[in-house]
Amino acid sequence: VTDEWAEEGWAIPSDVEIVMDIFSDYNQQVKNIIKATPRDELFKWGIFARSPSENWSSECSTLLGDAAHPLEPFMGQGASMAIEDGVVLARIIADSGSQNEIVDRYQEARIERAHFVTENSKKAGMRFTGKTPDDYSKEDHKNEEELGLFYYDPSTVEI
Repeated sequence: VTDEWAEEGWAIPSDVEIVMDIFSDYNQQVKNIIKATPRDELFKWGIFARSPSENWSSECSTLLGDAAHPLEPFMGQGASMAIEDGVVLARIIADSGSQNEIVDRYQEARIERAHFVTENSKKAGMRFTGKTPDDYSKEDHKNEEELGLFYYDPSTVEI
């Protein structure tokens, strides 16, 4: 894990030595899997974290999905959030008058949900990439269902 990523692209070839060094504290089974991986199939993947934008709209446009509230991939909610944004925005457009009212209501209706999913995806990533069992303790972990992620309905949420 690093804050530096100088290479172009999301995935770049890696060396087995680099991967072995990263996983040096892991058990032998993990090391055996790394050693058995064909050299041309070892990659470093960039995961770029960014805080949600505070303002999703300007005078003539508004953002939705990752453009407004980028998610880390650890809960698999990126596409779902974009679809939810689209449903809520469509409902508001059908129900509103001015453009300013539309974008204000849209962000107000979605910002709490966006922050909730963003924060929990970040927490899941920290657990999943931890090096000790304590990083993934059951007491601190809630899965997507326990968090209520699947009970949000963009077609009925208050707008």
